[in-house]
Amino acid sequence: MLISALTPAIAFSELNDSNTENNPQPKPDIRVLSESRSADNYWTAERLRAAKPMPEPEVSDEEREQTPSPDSLANPENETTFILEPSRSEPEESAAWAQGQPEEANVNQRPFWNAGKLFFSAPDGDFNCTAQFVGHKRVLMTAAHCIRDHKTGAWYKNFVFYQRYKNNSWDKSFQTRCMAVWSDWVTGTDKQNWSKDYGFLTTHFDSGAGWLGLMSGIPHTQWTAIGYPSNYMEGSYMQKVNGRLGEKQFNGEVRMDGNPMKKGSSGGAWIAELNTDNASGNYAVGINAKILSNYPDSTFGPYFDAKVFDLHKAAKDACYL
Repeated sequence: MLISALTPAIAFSELNDSNTENNPQPKPDIRVLSESRSADNYWTAERLRAAKPMPEPEVSDEEREQTPSPDSLANPENETTFILEPSRSEPEESAAWAQGQPEEANVNQRPFWNAGKLFFSAPDGDFNCTAQFVGHKRVLMTAAHCIRDHKTGAWYKNFVFYQRYKNNSWDKSFQTRCMAVWSDWVTGTDKQNWSKDYGFLTTHFDSGAGWLGLMSGIPHTQWTAIGYPSNYMEGSYMQKVNGRLGEKQFNGEVRMDGNPMKKGSSGGAWIAELNTDNASGNYAVGINAKILSNYPDSTFGPYFDAKVFDLHKAAKDACYL
């Protein structure tokens, strides 16, 4: 069953229903930045060149198996699929490519023009990830580990998003206003809550190119991932790769087979129903978030359930979008 984009607003109101001191429920953690545009001055050409691609977290199979499965995935076959529709844009010519073989994406073509490179500062240096407008013309989606440290809770800073980034050039740059991750993303330990490795940032201005749709439940067996991986064209050009569902609902994760993209691709969307020909399809159903050495041609991402929509709405509400 498909539910309209208004339904997730109802789900958001349920977040606080069962909060108790003994069993506090995860809640959206929001950081609202001031109106200062200081990041414009921070990102010199030298700093952009020196920024490192954020490594995708890599864990062992043993660590992965010790991660408890979220309650929300106990009966996934009974879950409702939630949807936010993509923007409608003018059609352009599409092209096919081989599964599992990354190649350059045309950043001037729908839906790739919704994405770009996200630069930010962490305590140990400057980094970049991949992000894209999803569900709204001012909301960016990326990985939580590109927004906030899971161990210390420190928020990263100096965020700038370069839309249609290509070899040190871009169409538009955007500073961020609000950042949102789940409170239980911060564990205070070395262990990460893989099921919550996603987050949203809002921008001051409209994308100018629309946005990807958003869909929960991953009701697909194949899709296309995008990103700026350092192991392909040194992360200077957006890559696209066709892959397939490898494993679903394991510790709140999904495995995408045929996706060999590594560091720098974190936060890049998994796009189902990819369509450059007409105004339909192009739903974000997951993101690049983690790799395992035993699966060199696969990437793992958090399972998208209704909570993704709750967090998306929380980010919009915080900045009055």
